[in-house]
Amino acid sequence: MPEKLPIIDEIQTNKHPEDIRATSAILDSADKQKEEKQARQTTKSLGENIAREGRQIFYDDKPNSKIFNPENLIAWQQATEFLEKQAERARQTGNVKELLKVKRKLSEWLNKAADNPNVNLQQIEHAQVLKEQTTANLAIAVYEQSKNPENKLPAELLTGQPVEAREVSQQESNFMQKLTGPAKKLFAAMSFVTIFALAGCEKSEVQEKEIFKKPKYTSEEVLDIKLAIKSDPGEFLYKAKDFKDVQGLNLAQEISQAAKSSPKAFLFNAKYFKDVQGLNLAQEISQAAKSDSWTFFYEAKYFKDVQGLNLAQEISQVAKSDSWAFLQKAKYFKDVQGLNLAQEISQAGKSDPGEFLFNAEDFKDVQGLNLAQEISQAAKSAPRAFLCSAEDFKDVIPENGWSILTEKIFASYPEEGIRDYKNLLDEINEPQLKSTKILQRIANPRTAILLEKMVNNGLSEEEAVKIINDQNKFLKTLIEIKSKPDHLGKVSVDNNLKDISLKKIQQINNLHERPDSERFASVNNLTAAELYTLMTYGEEEIYTSSFNGMFSRLLGKMNQENLDGKKLLEQVGQNRFRTFIKECAGFNRLNEFLDTMDGKSVQRLLADIITNLDTAEDKLAQATAVADIFSMITDPKMLGVLQKQIKLEYERISNQPGAKQEDKIIYGILSGMFGDKAVVNEAWLKEMAEKFKLENLSELKSSDLFNRDKTNIQQYFFYDDKDGQASFNSFLSQYQNQSDWRIIKKDHFVLVTSNQNGKKMEIYANYPGSQDEGPEAIEKILKERNIETIVVVHRGHSYHASETIKRIPAIAKIVSLGSCGGYNNVEQVLKKAPKAHILSTKGTGTMLVNDPLLKNLNLEILSGKNIIWPEFWGKIEKKLGNNNDFKNYVPPHKNLGVMFLKTYHQELQK
Repeated sequence: MPEKLPIIDEIQTNKHPEDIRATSAILDSADKQKEEKQARQTTKSLGENIAREGRQIFYDDKPNSKIFNPENLIAWQQATEFLEKQAERARQTGNVKELLKVKRKLSEWLNKAADNPNVNLQQIEHAQVLKEQTTANLAIAVYEQSKNPENKLPAELLTGQPVEAREVSQQESNFMQKLTGPAKKLFAAMSFVTIFALAGCEKSEVQEKEIFKKPKYTSEEVLDIKLAIKSDPGEFLYKAKDFKDVQGLNLAQEISQAAKSSPKAFLFNAKYFKDVQGLNLAQEISQAAKSDSWTFFYEAKYFKDVQGLNLAQEISQVAKSDSWAFLQKAKYFKDVQGLNLAQEISQAGKSDPGEFLFNAEDFKDVQGLNLAQEISQAAKSAPRAFLCSAEDFKDVIPENGWSILTEKIFASYPEEGIRDYKNLLDEINEPQLKSTKILQRIANPRTAILLEKMVNNGLSEEEAVKIINDQNKFLKTLIEIKSKPDHLGKVSVDNNLKDISLKKIQQINNLHERPDSERFASVNNLTAAELYTLMTYGEEEIYTSSFNGMFSRLLGKMNQENLDGKKLLEQVGQNRFRTFIKECAGFNRLNEFLDTMDGKSVQRLLADIITNLDTAEDKLAQATAVADIFSMITDPKMLGVLQKQIKLEYERISNQPGAKQEDKIIYGILSGMFGDKAVVNEAWLKEMAEKFKLENLSELKSSDLFNRDKTNIQQYFFYDDKDGQASFNSFLSQYQNQSDWRIIKKDHFVLVTSNQNGKKMEIYANYPGSQDEGPEAIEKILKERNIETIVVVHRGHSYHASETIKRIPAIAKIVSLGSCGGYNNVEQVLKKAPKAHILSTKGTGTMLVNDPLLKNLNLEILSGKNIIWPEFWGKIEKKLGNNNDFKNYVPPHKNLGVMFLKTYHQELQK
């Protein structure tokens, strides 16, 4: 058995290990193949481990506490479901001894739970419900056996020791005294069943009519139940199946109302509501699935017999908005009638190729799925995921095909590939690619980034080391490699260029108060191609003054090198030219760049922006950049060129045999964006705008900005770097010495609260020095209260963005990304929170705008009015418009890139 790695302990001690999302940080940090592989395998089997360890809490005095955590609601649910099955089998066979064993363990756990502050009330009540059912069945079994003298009852039942009614009732009474408010009322109401059932166990001569007698509730008690439901609908949904016979309670109506506030709790319990009269269960499941796709997929296997529910259609619709969750659970949908599972898996794999590859082993028996072909396609976009799971695919892809695919992936991902997965490369005994033979001999993985030079120019490993150690020569070499259309090491070269560029841009940003001669000294000797590369790969960090300084130097270098815009783009192989045009347009320098070219070249460049998006490897990212460009160009001549070309491209795709619907959607949405500023083809563009309506992001309802407890919860993420502390201090200063705001300092975070206009706001912000401990402590508090974050604010550089994004809950309605609003981050945010409105900046933001802007937004939220973005932005512009950096901020209703992505996913669902 392989040695258990430290990463496994991290996963197993995670507070919610059943949720792979909760372990994503651990998986992301796993650099070695065996760690990542073992981490995935551990996570994959964790559900079974939890259920197994959950059972031990009843049958073993020492359950494995590392895996079974009493705060884990899903683990508890799985364990109690197991006991329900055990109890049901025992009831059917009249096994009094087994029923008594289950009941006793539950009673012991309930009595101990009252003294454990970490135990969730929902778990307590779930155990209470199961104990009541078991006790009632025990009473019935005792009665049935007592009628036949030949049946021997356990002596402990006859003596009345463990189940004596008065004793257990007193224990429960003591426990109930420790509860408060609605929880106490709900618990008290349910206790009637236990007390009555225990009375049936006390004497064997109990009368049958008394055993089957159901508890009756007074009108006052029913009112208490209703009040408890309104106070905590989630808790109610975990209990609702036991209220089916309560007179005066419209259970269907109460479940429907509670489901709107707590879709997760509803979906976890919907399988118990199939016989609730008057409840349109199919409709409720469909609505809840739109709010919580992960839980829907987790529970969908129980919905196969829900009347009126087209489960195949629901799975297909929800899969389009959350491919990650769908791929996790797709293996359970192989028998869902009417579902083209092969097609859905193929579509989800294109949206999330990495997750597809991690789960592909479960799809080997899916009919109609060409798994080998799908794996080959996904591997190009997610090379690391392929290498991590490659061993699992040897029986899917023919041996020769597996080897050549593995060689090709190493050729595009050489540096990281041989560093973490060289054992795979060593398994290939007869390499078919020259690059593989070279990689098998390399001793220093870092040199593999120059694989293109090694294969095609005979560069030795020793020479590669010298180039890498010379920063300027390394940058020049990477740019030279990148200018070739089909060069080796694409992924590794891109990763290194981005890393170099971001560091250089940050260095320039940090000198923003110094004279330009000092600030830009480090780039003065660079060529035009090198400046271009830094500006495009450093997009996420570059802001106005940094861009302007580098752009002016770029024009100077182009003049010195006798380059016009056309020659420059040819020199860099058209690499990231759409990103460059977007930057130029965004910082109002596009005309200056176009002025370096003749008219014909300008028209060709503008047309190229739109042409052949469907053939780009990253076509959705490219299309999003085009959408941003469209939002920034106002010149009629430029608009005319773009609008003529977009019509030609749309018609090309529409008339092309075998064209993909997604490509037609991309060009359709982009065409519709010109509807209100058409200069040519006006009627057609307006028709397209009507056909492909952009998502309206102009308004957020106030009701959507508060949790069910009427609190607006916000979380700010600060990071432990040079700017972190200054940014944190600036944030806090907005609320200090303010009578309407209270600041509470904790060990790892600060809590800022306010009550205004009958509304409550809580802002949780970790200290920069607690960038890991702070969010974890905050998450624990919010989970205990069963509430989630509505507003998420990222206050850090782009390289920290993934840490913030992974913690965004599905319920989030406003996400402030700062400069991290590029395609990859926005796409990940929308996967996590599809309904989020995104605030972003062109380049790095400034605390002088961030903090007053967000403070004013908070006051608007507390006013109880709907957030009308155009109105709010107009008011804030009057306050902050004199700050030159404010114009770099992009509100949700003007972020065409985000609007494009939201509309694209909606059109796919149609």
